Amino acid sequence: MSSQDELADALIQQRGREAELELEVRGLRRTIEVLKNKNASLSNPPEEHTQKIEILEAAVKDLQRELRRQESEHDDIIERTLNTLRRGSSGSVGGKDISGEGADRK
Repeated sequence: MSSQDELADALIQQRGREAELELEVRGLRRTIEVLKNKNASLSNPPEEHTQKIEILEAAVKDLQRELRRQESEHDDIIERTLNTLRRGSSGSVGGKDISGEGADRK
């Protein structure tokens, strides 16, 4: 397996982990919504519960922002890698370009 194949596999695995994390974050957001609704349904919700829910909500938002930042960063890496691979495969080999034509023919 070439280093390019290994890199591609690593990027695919990373994208899979990011998708799993995104699902986890969505689950956390739904859980927080349930907690907020249950807390709001109490006649006199404890301030401590409200504060903890707000802290959890802020932490999940931070986590989601970080996940999106990393996904964007990985998208840039994938794009650069693909561009490098394309440039590498569009050169000439043995005096012939990839299409089989002579390198000096136009």
